[in-house]
Amino acid sequence: ELNGVEFIAANTDADDLTKSKAKMKLQLGKKLTRGLGTGANPEVGSRSAEESKDDIKANLDGADMIFLAAGMGGGTGT
Repeated sequence: ELNGVEFIAANTDADDLTKSKAKMKLQLGKKLTRGLGTGANPEVGSRSAEESKDDIKANLDGADMIFLAAGMGGGTGT
């Protein structure tokens, strides 16, 4: 745990989000993927982020600095 640092986990796979230790969890593309992930399709990941852009903006509002770590090879981070 780091003082003054907030962690947000974001994923299209609702099951994977439950495994995260982050206090804030953001499910991307709820309507598009229905929580089942992208099927390793980056286009679905991109569309999921577009669907969730207002939620993403709301969660990042007021941040002084953002570090983004994304897994490559699936569809969401890729």
